Amino acid sequence: MPCGITKITIKILHTESYKTTCFMAGECGIFYDKNIPKNRNMRAIVQRVKNAQVSVNGGIIGQIGKGLLVYLGVGRDDDETDAVFIADKIVNLRIFADSEGKMNPVRDKASEMPDGRQGRPVSNRMNLSVKDTALRLLRQSSGQVGSGQAGQILVISNFTLFGDCRKGRRPGFDLAAQPDIAEKLYKKVVELVKAEGLEVQTGVFAAYMDVTAANDGPINFLLDSKRQF
Repeated sequence: MPCGITKITIKILHTESYKTTCFMAGECGIFYDKNIPKNRNMRAIVQRVKNAQVSVNGGIIGQIGKGLLVYLGVGRDDDETDAVFIADKIVNLRIFADSEGKMNPVRDKASEMPDGRQGRPVSNRMNLSVKDTALRLLRQSSGQVGSGQAGQILVISNFTLFGDCRKGRRPGFDLAAQPDIAEKLYKKVVELVKAEGLEVQTGVFAAYMDVTAANDGPINFLLDSKRQF
């Protein structure tokens, strides 16, 4: 160690980043080992919607009925592993109600009152994924299920998901990927979701877009490929 005093290795909670820190009276240096895994974390906001559409220059270029509106942000150190994780979550998250149209509130036994009354619901069980509802649509065409099911996805690229607002009043975007890398991985996510047999609409990468949607619930989820939230 240059300082020759103390060496501390710290694991940052919920990440794969490690710091080796050297302290000395009146001096503090932080050194990064190039062999340490980088902090990759592709991000997405997943909204359950009744309908959504995206327009560029006044023209509609993508629209869906009932399904998912996904805002996708690519980080500067992301790779295809992150794309696979996010795509799998988008396709398989169980965030749609069951065939009875219910969210099935689940109460924790520990939340019961002393007099036996039930406490507040601690979670809402959502039984179906967007892939499940797409399969129901196929069966619907044969008259096997009722109408009103979901199954479509609109994916919008959105680098502002990496806006850092912790300091000052102007967001910083140092953690966002360069446009060429971001576009490649954005298209990879779309490709992976389509490979599951789902109908996918998109915006135009790096374009100024107008997005409108009717949020169903509202139901919104944050995804992070390194499970930080």
